[in-house]
Amino acid sequence: METHKIRPDYLDAYHQGGGFYYPVIIYQIINVENGKRWVGETFNLDVSKFGQLFLLKKQQHPSKEFIEDYNLYGDKVFHFSILEIIKDIEEVREKFNFYINLLKPEYNLQNKFKLIE
Repeated sequence: METHKIRPDYLDAYHQGGGFYYPVIIYQIINVENGKRWVGETFNLDVSKFGQLFLLKKQQHPSKEFIEDYNLYGDKVFHFSILEIIKDIEEVREKFNFYINLLKPEYNLQNKFKLIE
């Protein structure tokens, strides 16, 4: 019987500084109709996809502009992609802020979730 891993090898837990961690995925959601985007970070991209879409459907996402565009275009125009996979837990804040400053994601920048302090 052949078995399949649920998570790809690059997402396996790793040892760092006396603990085990999963890599952090920095991802973006792009609205292909207007080019606006959301940048987020997660340990599990599938859970984040579900969570983001759930918040949009329930009209509870922190970005009101994201909700408005979701209502206007529907979920088919939003594409998820991985920006970077980070294995050093100490680099997450720096890398997340790097992508916020580089991409200036419109859905992040109009609310309090723009930079990790």
